[in-house]
Amino acid sequence: MTSKPELLVHRRVLRFGDCDAAGVMYTPRAFDFAMEALESFYRDVAEATWCSLPEKYGMAAPTVHYSGDFMAILRGDTEYEIAVRVAELGRCSVTYVMDGTGLDGTHYFRLKAVSCFISLAQEARAPVPVPDDVRARIQTYQAAHPVAKAD
Repeated sequence: MTSKPELLVHRRVLRFGDCDAAGVMYTPRAFDFAMEALESFYRDVAEATWCSLPEKYGMAAPTVHYSGDFMAILRGDTEYEIAVRVAELGRCSVTYVMDGTGLDGTHYFRLKAVSCFISLAQEARAPVPVPDDVRARIQTYQAAHPVAKAD
């Protein structure tokens, strides 16, 4: 029997250099932090890092869409976590939802990203199906950690 995969949670502290003059998170940095969390997701859950995709599969998975909602002000020196969930697994794409939550339970932001798997062997970089082994790991994770409605 396969055990339930753990929810991928990327823990951070909001540093001074990540803040604007008011001492709160500079909004574009949230997307950088989410990319860090996604990179951990690929390494720890999908077992196919962004760096290994070209060599192992002859493909890449660039982010083709990003959006976000911000619910609370995230101040410098605050510890928080970014939890990664899979909202949708398509034939060639994966839609992720990443929630930034303080250790006290404050929901700071929800970001959505869509990655599309593309062939590197073709000049046009056309979409290709998610590799079967990667798909299976993502499906298992998705079933274990459904996306909850945002606050």
